[in-house]
Amino acid sequence: MDKRTVIAVVLAIAFIVFWQKFVVSKYVPKKKVAQSSVSETDSSKVDLKLNKDKKGVGKNELKQNKNENVVIKTSTDDFFSENSSKEVKDFVLENRFLKVVFSNKGGVAKSIILKNYKEKNGKSYDLVNKTLDYDKPFTLYEGDKSLENIVFDAQLNGNTITFSYENNGVLIKKIFRLEKDYMLDFSVQGLNNPYISLGAGLNSSEKAKSRYSTEDEIAYFYDGDIERVKKKKIEKVKLPSGAKWVAIENRYFAKILTPYNGFRDLRASLYNYKEGKKEYSVCSLSASLKKKLSGQFYLGPKEYERLGELGQSYKELVNFGWFGAFGKWLFILLKWLNRFVGNWGWSIVIFTILVRIVLFPLNSAGLKSAQKMKDLQPKVKAIQEKYKKYGNDMTMKAKMNQELQELYKKEGVNPLGGCLPMLVQIPIFFAIYSLLLNIIDLRMAPWILWIKDLSAYDPYFVLPIAMGVTQLIVQLLTPATGDKNQQRMMLIMPIVITFVLIYAPSGLLLYWTTNNIFQIFQQVILNKQMKIAA
Repeated sequence: MDKRTVIAVVLAIAFIVFWQKFVVSKYVPKKKVAQSSVSETDSSKVDLKLNKDKKGVGKNELKQNKNENVVIKTSTDDFFSENSSKEVKDFVLENRFLKVVFSNKGGVAKSIILKNYKEKNGKSYDLVNKTLDYDKPFTLYEGDKSLENIVFDAQLNGNTITFSYENNGVLIKKIFRLEKDYMLDFSVQGLNNPYISLGAGLNSSEKAKSRYSTEDEIAYFYDGDIERVKKKKIEKVKLPSGAKWVAIENRYFAKILTPYNGFRDLRASLYNYKEGKKEYSVCSLSASLKKKLSGQFYLGPKEYERLGELGQSYKELVNFGWFGAFGKWLFILLKWLNRFVGNWGWSIVIFTILVRIVLFPLNSAGLKSAQKMKDLQPKVKAIQEKYKKYGNDMTMKAKMNQELQELYKKEGVNPLGGCLPMLVQIPIFFAIYSLLLNIIDLRMAPWILWIKDLSAYDPYFVLPIAMGVTQLIVQLLTPATGDKNQQRMMLIMPIVITFVLIYAPSGLLLYWTTNNIFQIFQQVILNKQMKIAA
């Protein structure tokens, strides 16, 4: 990008932040949620100290904070007490996409393995957070009593597993049926007002140094829009029981709960734990459902096309940023290109060139206008010097502006001509930025040589340095306007941007570097044309 684009991008960011902070948050009313459909979020914050001898597996050494209604704590009631005389076994439901390993202790999921996705260690990706030994996916709660230590009887029949437990004439059943893809049907019988948990967080193996990595958060779809709840707001938020579905997500994966008959109540929790000297926190979410506890879980990747085919507005989980409409169309183009190219890195290169070609007329108009303004600067400064002696005299300032306007008109120059074409491109820039930052297709996708994962940062920092160098060349080739201090500031910008994006995903940096290289060629051609015209 040339300096006007940089300025325009910075101004756009500043405007959006200002608008969100001082206008939307204060003057735009949030959607009202009917009181009958909202329950106070029973958020609990739990501190876990890990036993080092267990290699990161906690012993449930829990400390309650302000909220006393902590659903993790196992009740001492006879009905909910551990029946350790039964043998603990594992049971598996699987298809070609998903492998769910259940334990009959609690009837919970020990592992939710996505067969088509790998972790950094080469193993198949597991959605279950292995650091915590409690609140596993599908744990049942009756009030503040947990059933996670009860050993159920289990019966496996094809793609269905039934867990049952009988005590004092009361029979509890948990039934799970694995459907196509990543869908798991469930129903619970025998409890008065049970809650079922999505489980604590997501797999923590993808914690990275980059600030572009993402932690788990809560999302829900309500009244036609998706809402996201950051960890720092979990203790304050009210989750609407009128939500269509709820989820725990990170950038690439999600656990979604969709009830068949609606939610009765939703409870969000936040757990803190330590791994060595580092402290982490994970979200948890449990739900009570209307009529009977039955519904569907989606346990898998945030693949835009797949989520779209499933309906339920699941595809809104894929975050295309502020300019989502642009992002979705650009994603379709990028996906289409990759079908022919077969390499996401080269697809990004070709995609960037195509976008630059489409925008070439706008860029050309902006750069030509900038060159004209540069040529006109001596006359502009002469007029400004002429009126400098009048100081802040508003009458003389008005006359100066009028004289400048007449000069622009005579020379056929629009002072905003260099900026307006760049402003038009800002939505496209941000759409591409969010697109390359959030689509799961780039996860673990190699490009060439040392770039093995386009969603991760360049381990040798070749791409960020190349981006910074090409950005500096663009600045040097672009017609310089403004005073000396402004020109020096613009030359510093590439260095600043390089440090800001040093840990950015390789796919994003590849786009930016390709964009700069194309800009260099474009600027060289335009500079030659301007010299010939002169």
